[in-house]
Amino acid sequence: MVIVGSFPGKILTGGLLEDDWYYSTGPTRNQFWPIMMHISGEPLHTKAQKMYWCERHGIGFADIIYSCERKGNSNLDSNLINKTYDLDLFNQIFNQKHITQLLFTGKGVLQEFHKHFSPPAHLQTLALPSPSPAYASMSFSEKAEVYKNIFNFQIF
Repeated sequence: MVIVGSFPGKILTGGLLEDDWYYSTGPTRNQFWPIMMHISGEPLHTKAQKMYWCERHGIGFADIIYSCERKGNSNLDSNLINKTYDLDLFNQIFNQKHITQLLFTGKGVLQEFHKHFSPPAHLQTLALPSPSPAYASMSFSEKAEVYKNIFNFQIF
């Protein structure tokens, strides 16, 4: 399974975090790792813990955008301009028959993906509730419940 986002967020704390890795802007920002800790019951505080957890469960990460610019000092996807898409990476993913699911970090990312990519029939695509704090129409608990139902049959 591959979890697919749009483009890495700008770290708003003034510098790179020590364990800078996917969705590592901290629990006060992106809720991805807090949700995963909540539904798995496993500590996922460090880069090493997160990487080991992903390796154990066969989870990879990818972003659809290869390069872009940001308008303003915002991590909102709507502020991404001059985008180029990572066609080479997704062609590699499409050719991996053992990858059967692409889980997107929101409906907008899934919609943008389908505008620029044509996945093969063996790949299921599904949007998760966005772990962004900007997506406030669902509570943390509601998001966690959806994630748990999606991941439950595979890893927990």
